[in-house]
Amino acid sequence: MAAVWRQVLDCEKLSIHDNFFEVGGHSLLVVQVHHLLSSDYPNLKIVDLFTYPSIHSLANYLLQQTLLVSLF
Repeated sequence: MAAVWRQVLDCEKLSIHDNFFEVGGHSLLVVQVHHLLSSDYPNLKIVDLFTYPSIHSLANYLLQQTLLVSLF
């Protein structure tokens, strides 16, 4: 996930707590991130990238979703 963000944002140094939009991201780049991550995270929605704009928050959300799915 971090590698995709670094690639799309053309940024070598990126903290997992950086807000995607505060480090140069915008809606068109969100679409690119979604496209690049969708094979590894098939349940990822574009709106999730807006709702969870840091790698840390998005990873936690996806982990919770995975755990919930595995319970049912």
